Amino acid sequence: MHRQAGRITSAEMILLFEDLQARHPAASAIRVVLDNTRYYHSKELKAWLACDDCSIEVVYLPAYAPNLNLIERFW
Repeated sequence: MHRQAGRITSAEMILLFEDLQARHPAASAIRVVLDNTRYYHSKELKAWLACDDCSIEVVYLPAYAPNLNLIERFW
């Protein structure tokens, strides 16, 4: 799936998640792994994720996890 936007905002993330749900209507849960960027923690996005008809489950990466960062293996 590909979306293009001028800026990544909470509204764009909601549109992306809506597209994701529309592509997988039979899924009981869709898990999305995200980092800790501000727009992932916005009030609007959290409110949308809390809705009853939302099947998106967000998993946030730890703030600092060198084992998840591939470049850290070279140091």
